[in-house]
Formats: sequence, structure tokens, C-alpha cells
Amino acid sequence: MRTRRFAQAAGSGLLVIATSAAAQHAPPSKRRTSAAVGDFFAPGNDNGWDAYNTGLGSAMVETFGGSGIWEYQAQPGTPGSRTEWNIIATVGDWGSQLYGSNQWGTYDGAGAVKLTLDTNTYADGWSPATNRIYTDTLAGDSWAATGGWVAAAGMGLDWDLGSAPAMTNNAGIFELVIPGGSLAPGTYDWKPIANTSWDSTGDGTGVNVNAGNSQFTVVGGEDITLRMDSSNGTTQAIPAPGVAALVGIGGLATTRRRRR
Repeated sequence: MRTRRFAQAAGSGLLVIATSAAAQHAPPSKRRTSAAVGDFFAPGNDNGWDAYNTGLGSAMVETFGGSGIWEYQAQPGTPGSRTEWNIIATVGDWGSQLYGSNQWGTYDGAGAVKLTLDTNTYADGWSPATNRIYTDTLAGDSWAATGGWVAAAGMGLDWDLGSAPAMTNNAGIFELVIPGGSLAPGTYDWKPIANTSWDSTGDGTGVNVNAGNSQFTVVGGEDITLRMDSSNGTTQAIPAPGVAALVGIGGLATTRRRRR
């Protein structure tokens, strides 16, 4: 169970996470000023999974007071190699995990990777809407899309790593278009997968080794564009431009409900 309390910021429309008990009772000059009083920690491969000791080597740091965005710069690693962390809210308490499984990342060419947790809430149509978890190296990974629609669309085998159709990098947004008419009307599960593995980013977890499936709905014969934004690890599924007007008011209402 998560130990953080969530509060609605007055007039902002954003969810912010309350500070830990230690931070709340610290003198003002000590709050959010160093890694030692960070509200989140990212124990992982690069820091020895330091959760039961001081947590100093795994503390996430808020970009500035009240931003709601927490970052962890990993210790240097081998360029192109993969690493994992697990975001927790309390040092030594694995029960305070933000999610039940690990986050993942790939070191860039200089042997660096940064993990980010954005606790703000957004109404931009991308998922997840809050608690977005991502690294700054997602654009350097190779992305494909898989799900229970691949075979029907004639693009490979369902839920198969080896035949998952590749997503095209369009200025940092990875996309795959499913041609209209290839799928019967209905709702389908899908997920973006990285580097021919099950490493993914999901609409409920952000970057996670066990990311949940995303979904899209086919109304008629419209194209469906599956998207993954490498700048923040979010996903989105949309009809091709111009098709939404042909779907009708009922279809538009369904789309709006699905994106909330």
C-alpha cells in the first residue's frame, strides 16, 4: 500500500504528493534541499538496491520546490546496457513502492540515464494522466507495437516479440498506423515494447517491466494510429486525421470518455 497522501492543489487542477513525515517536521531550511530528505527513492542495479540502509545513494530530487517532478541520475554504466530500479516512498519500506514491479532504462552512449517521476496530473489525452515514469533515453530504444490485433491486421502474430510491427520515430513520438478496414469494430489491447523485449510503458504505470496493456477502439473503417511519446513515456491511440468527423457524435463521445 502506498504511504503517500494525495491532496488537490487549490485552483491548479494538479495532484501533488505530501512530503514525508521527516520532511514535514524538518526545519524550513532543511526541506527539499538535499538528497537526504528526498520524498522518493530509486533503489536499483546501479546503487546496490540501497533501500534498507540510508537511501542516500538512491534518493530522487525534486527539480524545484513544489514542481511535483522527481529525478534520479543513475550512477554511470555501460553504454547501451539495461538497468532497473524500483521507486519507493519510504527508505527501508518495500511496501511503499509506487508500483509493484520495477522500472527499466537503457544507458546512452555516454553511459548515463536519468529516471523521472512526474506526479502532476494532465488532461492532454496521453496516458498515464498522472504519476508518469520515464527515462531520458527512451528515444534511443527500438520500439514496436504488439497486442491482440496484430494477426487480424496482417502485421504478424498476436503478442509475439519476434513479429511485432516496428513503430516509426517521428520527432520523438513513435507511431504505427493500423490500416482502416483491417480490424472489425471493437476494443483491442496493445502495448509498445522496447528492444524486442517485454520492457514497455503502460497507461497505468509509465515505464515498467510489467506495464499494463493500453487499449484502442475501432468504430468503423478508420485508420488507428498507435503512439508512444519518448519524452515522457506516455501512450495514445487515435483515429487518422479527418476520420473522427465521419464517426459521428456517438463515436466522439466514446473517444472522450476513453481518454479521461
